[in-house]
Formats: sequence, C-alpha cells, structure tokens
Amino acid sequence: MAAPSLGSKPAICLIRSPNPVEVLPGFLNIATSTMTIVTLPEGFSQSRDHCGSVLLAPAQDQRVMILGGGDPAINTAHIIDLKASAPAYEPVASMTHARFHVNAVLLPDRTVFVSGGNGQSEVVATAVLEAEIYDPATDTWIAAATAQAGRLYHSIALLLPDGRVLAAGSNPNRRDDELRLEIYHPPYLFRGPRPFIETVPQQILYGGEFEIHTPQAEEIHWVELIWLMATTHSCETGQRVVDLEFKAHDFCRLHVNVLSEQNIAPPGRYMLFLVNKRGVPSVARWVQLTGGGKPDHEPAEIKQQLAMHVTSKDNPAPGTKKPSD
Repeated sequence: MAAPSLGSKPAICLIRSPNPVEVLPGFLNIATSTMTIVTLPEGFSQSRDHCGSVLLAPAQDQRVMILGGGDPAINTAHIIDLKASAPAYEPVASMTHARFHVNAVLLPDRTVFVSGGNGQSEVVATAVLEAEIYDPATDTWIAAATAQAGRLYHSIALLLPDGRVLAAGSNPNRRDDELRLEIYHPPYLFRGPRPFIETVPQQILYGGEFEIHTPQAEEIHWVELIWLMATTHSCETGQRVVDLEFKAHDFCRLHVNVLSEQNIAPPGRYMLFLVNKRGVPSVARWVQLTGGGKPDHEPAEIKQQLAMHVTSKDNPAPGTKKPSD
C-alpha cells in the first residue's frame, strides 16, 4: 500500500509489500526519487500480500496500521507513527484469526472492524467467517459476528451512512461469484439512543466555520468527517476519519471549525457523523468539503514527478537493491 503524504512529510510512505526482498517499506521522496527505509521490529514479516491497512482515527494523528496478509496468512498487526521524527513499525495486539484478503473498516467510534479473508490464498475451506474489532485506545481485539458467506478475493466491506457495515463480493474460483450481501450491526447501535442531526450545511469550506443543529448538543463527544470508501484487493488508501473541532453553543447548536490542511482531508464528499459520549454515532449527513487553494502535494503533480513503472527483480523500487546486489 502507498499512503499519501500527510501533513509536513513531502513523501509517499510505502507501508507494505508482497515481496520481502525487492521492496522494503519506507518514505519515497517524490522530488528526488530516493527512498528512506523505516525501522522494522524483530520478527516483522515482510510477506504481507493482501494485508489490511488503515489510517487510524483521527487522520490528524497520522498513525497507519497494517494487519494480517501473507500466504499462508498471519495474524500480526503493527502501527507506524508518521509524525515521529524517526517513524518505525511497532507491534500491537495480534488478531484472533490469521487473514489473507483482509477487509478493514474505520468505524465512527474510532475502532477498526475487520472481516473476511482466508488462511490460504484462493482456498475456500480456509475462509474466516468470524469478524473482530480492534480498539486502538486499549490495544485489544473483541470478537464480532459470524458471517454466513466467506469473503475472499475481490470481496469488500464498507461503512454505510447509518453506521452499519456492508460486506459483499468474493470470487476465489473466478466466475464463481458470491452474490449475497450481508450487513453487520456494530455494538454501538445497541448502546442507547443515537444523536440526531437536524440541520447541517451541504457544503463546508476549508478553514471555515459552520453550525450543526442537534437536540443532543451537550452530549456530543466528536464531530467527524469520514471519507466514502472504494476498496479493491483489501486496499483503501483514501479511508479516513477527520476530526473537527467544535463547541456546544447552547443545548441545541454546535459551532464547528473546519481544518485547512487538504493533505489530511482531500476535497470531496464526506459522511458527517456526530458521536456522543457513549460512542454512539448519529446517522451521517453528506457534506461537500471544498473551497481550499492548491494543496501542497497535488495528486496530478505527484503523478508527473514519479516514474510510474512496474518494479521487478531487474527494476527495483528507488532506493532498494536487486536481490543479487
């Protein structure tokens, strides 16, 4: 996975590779095409093909988690802090199940829902049906629901505006498509009444301010934007939860400040959630984040600066060596 440059780092962070020899994880400087390798902890497996990877909430913290992957699959997970002076992978609690073709979804309560996958590539008999949820605040995993359909190659899981998670797809044998859809109800939907958004602007501006009308203004813990998902092959580099600063203006209004950093929150459509002090989210309202100037690392310019080519044994990524070197 390539995580886009965040905040002040003028680079792309390559945080996983299916090949343990050719491409080591590190920061690729897009201006000089040089790679700075990151520190790997003892026992870190570089064989992470089709692992899950998420930018943990909030996006402003710039902490990236990778989990599972490999063939046969592994269950280990690691987090790298991109804001650190010398970013390095740190091990965290391992998943209950080893998973290849992992689907990982950021939830509004800032936990990570993990589902699907299998123990060995394309082997249906090794499908993992039990989902699990990771809490970064406590570094713990809990078991979630058990699916009826295995979700392997070409499967997806995505967050819905009502806070549920949709699981779909899978065709490990090609043309043997899984057409059933399943919807998961996270634990926060059973913790009591949900906050309600009465009114919110359809468009919000970088560096601007706006008001949200809600009867539960004094109970709100987080106001956040969540980027709509588009997962493919266990990878969704755009997925993020963006924290918005706010104050309760009175018992029914929130005064919200919008961030200015477009590298943290690219322009586009987001789901806006309110989350109360019990971790219960509202049903999201769609908003358009726009109005900023040209970002520091504009995607079209990045594409022009990078030599877009396929890496191989004879043509390794910048800053790495051929296996024979």
